[in-house]
Amino acid sequence: MNNTRDKNKLEKLSEALKNNLKRRKVNAQKTKDNTVSKKATRQLKTALCFFMVLFLVSCVKKLEKTGYLLQKHKLELVKINKTSEQELIHILGEPTTKSSFGTKTYYYMERQSEQMAFFAPKLKEQQVVAIEFNPRNIISNITIYTKDDAKVLSYDGTKENFEGNKIGALEQMVGNFGKFNSQAQKGAK
Repeated sequence: MNNTRDKNKLEKLSEALKNNLKRRKVNAQKTKDNTVSKKATRQLKTALCFFMVLFLVSCVKKLEKTGYLLQKHKLELVKINKTSEQELIHILGEPTTKSSFGTKTYYYMERQSEQMAFFAPKLKEQQVVAIEFNPRNIISNITIYTKDDAKVLSYDGTKENFEGNKIGALEQMVGNFGKFNSQAQKGAK
């Protein structure tokens, strides 16, 4: 009988040890999962903070200046009917562009645009100084254009018309007379 009791005690003890081992494994797995999830959460938060900083930095307004930055005190040195082309270039420098036909004109252009994040840039300021010369290469006129003077062109991007000469049916038939009496047909006779 002692053996049976001892055997029962051993079985109960063995079962208790197995249960204890299972519980420890489950607790260890939970601890490991918690550690992994905490680490993943920390990494996710770090990545999120990084992208938020990156997003906020990209939202800063970018101001871009292009063209010739004309200084007003230098422009005041240029006088109509007194300043020559060479003096102008000495005072203001080479122009942004020159006219290719008509009255000889030098253009000094400046443009400032502002861009927010990834949106298209918006024109903030624009100034074009047109300086015309007479035949003796002396300044005859100075005109200053701002962005308010610019003409905004719009077009319909859904339709394009390319038209050439339109020839009617009668014109086409009459136009063909004489074209078929070429030298090749005369040589065949």
